[in-house]
Amino acid sequence: RWLGKEPKRYKSSAIAVRAFCADCGSPIYFQYDARPHYYALAVGSLDRPDLVKPERHWGVESEIPWARIDDGLQRSRTPG
Repeated sequence: RWLGKEPKRYKSSAIAVRAFCADCGSPIYFQYDARPHYYALAVGSLDRPDLVKPERHWGVESEIPWARIDDGLQRSRTPG
């Protein structure tokens, strides 16, 4: 649930909506059209990101080859 103002939203592509803080512009989440109940939160938008345990890496089809993360988490292509 949002504790403050609702974020601003915009249709960033043919498959998703992105939300951001209307005051500072920080990204908050994105939401795939095909999965409207699912919100992908930007870790940097959390007050205590160290308390969130990641479950997987999404969007691996567009990763930069020299920046591959090999931490053992499941790797998934972007849905949609």
